[in-house]
Amino acid sequence: MTGFILSLFVLAAAFLYITWNAYQAIHEKEGIVVSTWWGKQHTLDWALVEAWRLLHMS
Repeated sequence: MTGFILSLFVLAAAFLYITWNAYQAIHEKEGIVVSTWWGKQHTLDWALVEAWRLLHMS
């Protein structure tokens, strides 16, 4: 029974790590905000997103 509970704990932790490893949110003014599991955060501003889109559309 203890092994089963430990297995569930490991599976739950792995699921949370995978789903929150690269969380992305879209903000109207800031752009795309990417947060990692460890709390690191960086922002892709809209000018960079637009430049990437134009580069790949041509």
